[in-house]
Parts: sequence; C-alpha cells; structure tokens
Amino acid sequence: MNSKRFKRKKIRLEDKRIYSIPGILAHVIIGTYNKVPYFLDKNLATELQKLLDELKNGKKFKIWAYCIMPDHVHLLLEAGEKGIIEAVRLIKGRFFRISQNLGKHFKWQRSFYDHILRKEESIQTVAHYIWENPIKKGLAENWKKYPYLGGLYKPEE
Repeated sequence: MNSKRFKRKKIRLEDKRIYSIPGILAHVIIGTYNKVPYFLDKNLATELQKLLDELKNGKKFKIWAYCIMPDHVHLLLEAGEKGIIEAVRLIKGRFFRISQNLGKHFKWQRSFYDHILRKEESIQTVAHYIWENPIKKGLAENWKKYPYLGGLYKPEE
C-alpha cells in the first residue's frame, strides 16, 4: 500500500508578506464550491455586488474592478490596512453570512487563485480583462451591458 499522502498544490507565493504590502495589486479569482453556478440566482449576485460596492473604497483594501460570473468572481484588489489574503477572507466571510441570512445554501471553494500584478501591468488592462469575461463565456455581447461588474476604476468611454 502506498503511504504517500495527498498534498494540496501550493498556490500562494512562498513569501506571504508580499500579500500584505500596502498598495500591492492582485487579480484574484474566488470560485464557488464544486463550481456550482450559485450566481445565476439574481438575488445572490445582486447581494454580492452590493457587498463589493460597499467595500470597494475602504481603508482596509480597495476593489479596482470586479466581475461576478455564475460560478466564480474576479477581483482586482489593492492591499491597504488589510492584505490581499485578509481581504479575500473578509469578502468570503461576509458574503457567506449574507447568503445564510437570505436562507440560501451557499459555499465558497476552500481557497482562491491570485496573480500579483507586475510593474508593467496596469489597472486599466487588468480591469478590462476582468470585465471582458462575460463576453468570453457568451453571457453578454458587450461588457458594458453585463449587470454584475464594477469597481473603482472608471474607463474612459
């Protein structure tokens, strides 16, 4: 019998202090448990959008862009008083409680994926990448018409 234990793939940078540097930017993807499309429920999608809009310009962290897809959420986060990991924990925890108060059965995936932006990557480029996800998935023909996106970044029309 093979005694090797299953090892979870490490998806965080080795030096976790990077995630807490004020001003650090990260593109974060938080999935739902087992990719269940919870956000096809307009009530859940709207409540998550309200939460993200409420949190987007705080001292703890900033949300430059977000897009709520049926089974995951894209966020462009900037660390402030709280780092990226703490910001994700706060969002996940607060939304879980909101969903429970609505009487909805909802679960997030255990972790999340992140990409720390490099100096040459701009907020504008990553925000547009995030907002174009509904087009790529056939949910909208134009990102401006997709209801579940927003953030601090305001594109020039």
